[in-house]
Amino acid sequence: MKKVIWLSVGLILAGAAVVLFAHDWILKTGMANAVTRITGFQTKVHTLKYDFPSTIRIQDMEMLNPPGFNEKVFTRIPEMYATFFIGEFIRGKGVHFGEIRLDIQEVHIEKNAKGVLNVALLTPVEEAGDRRKPVQPGKLTSFLLESFEFSLRDVSYQNQSGIYGSSGLPNKLSVDMNIQNRIYKDIHDPQVLVNLILAEIIRKETFGRLLGLNLKDLLGENLYGVLNSGQVFIGEQAGAITHQVGSLLNDSVHGTGGILNGAGSAAGETVSGLWGKLKSLMPGEKTPAA
Repeated sequence: MKKVIWLSVGLILAGAAVVLFAHDWILKTGMANAVTRITGFQTKVHTLKYDFPSTIRIQDMEMLNPPGFNEKVFTRIPEMYATFFIGEFIRGKGVHFGEIRLDIQEVHIEKNAKGVLNVALLTPVEEAGDRRKPVQPGKLTSFLLESFEFSLRDVSYQNQSGIYGSSGLPNKLSVDMNIQNRIYKDIHDPQVLVNLILAEIIRKETFGRLLGLNLKDLLGENLYGVLNSGQVFIGEQAGAITHQVGSLLNDSVHGTGGILNGAGSAAGETVSGLWGKLKSLMPGEKTPAA
């Protein structure tokens, strides 16, 4: 009888251990697939720990470049923290995060031998397979992220195309962005997270003005369109990103690289109105503790 009892206890404990291990593995696989789906770039998650009821901790997440680029890795994120309302998800009320915090260690921007920027290929995957196109607003699952916070360090740029123009700009560059605890509020579409990080890179004078990169060139037609129509994806709630940011982006569009080929005026007008459309994004930085 005792053997039967101990065997039953052992089976229960083993089953519990399997469930605990499996739910982390399932979430890890789901997270990697979700990021891959949102960005179109294959994503790997090394470690994920889910603490019931709402805390997700990720270590060592990598997004890989598509084939044809010199750098294997597009971005490395050593740490990610999120709070997730799993009960709402189970009840079919959509995806609701209280917060997501990212520590982004590296981003590698690259123009390959064919002159294609890797970030121009960042496009959500609507269905499995190679076909990529922007997901239509009506098909989006209800999504709310109350607070998005990220830090960003090393961003590199390299031009493998062999076409550098007459401006004398470098074909390789690496910059420590030193962005700490940037915060945005009330985001209603997950793809906007990618746009916000890239927009922070563009607004940096080194990448915007020195390299002559502009929103459409860097983000590609699809992401540019999503960011430019932010009111559709983000909703109607609250304020413009600062005029200073808009001015920096406007300067980048009109930059000395001359890559707009005479279309700078129209592009500049588009960008100058862009930030006024992002109505609920409230950027800021945490005040360091005394």
